[in-house]
Amino acid sequence: MRLIIELDGPVFDIADAHYAAYHQAAGELGWSRMDQTTYWRLVRTKGREADILPGAKPIKTEQLYETLPRYFETEPILSKFTPRNEIGAVLSGIAKHGTIAGVTLGTNVKTRETLLRDANLMVHFADVVALTGSPAGRPTELRSLSDGDKRTLVVASTDELVRAAATAELFCVAVSAGSCSKPRLHRASPGVVYSSLDDLKDSLESGAEDLVAAGLLPASHLA
Repeated sequence: MRLIIELDGPVFDIADAHYAAYHQAAGELGWSRMDQTTYWRLVRTKGREADILPGAKPIKTEQLYETLPRYFETEPILSKFTPRNEIGAVLSGIAKHGTIAGVTLGTNVKTRETLLRDANLMVHFADVVALTGSPAGRPTELRSLSDGDKRTLVVASTDELVRAAATAELFCVAVSAGSCSKPRLHRASPGVVYSSLDDLKDSLESGAEDLVAAGLLPASHLA
């Protein structure tokens, strides 16, 4: 089995970094900011449709969304990522079932790798890759990372990656620990939606019956 796991959310808590990028971007636009709790709730539930600039015209909010990635991918902002509690043990348990590749829809792989090494997590990953910014190119990249393994499992925390996995015809589970709420992830139609990577580890350790029922090829099929 090969596992392709999105780093931002499942492995790292990104809430503080996300808000810091918003706070900086909105400030440079000369606009007032909402509090972090409200911001994070709106972003997770509504995505780019969330009104995160109180009183601003839609074009101004769209301008902010277009510039946010540039702020988010800086080293000072990404340094606010924090590893999930006990994530080392969780990844160790998952790695017993297959090779893990870490992926991000962001661009700053170097800083993410540094964060993984600092937390002694890099040992669990065979590779760490930034997927292309073009949605049309991501399915090809995911298929390449799968290396032809018919039991590849994509673990996504964004609806964008869920849809890319579907286009690549790879089985996908979603984890609602990042920038997308469970309802948003469900609408993208992954096989299963979990609250955390720990839930995936528990499933794999107990035979993955829920995953197989949702469409993952059982190991016995390849025997």
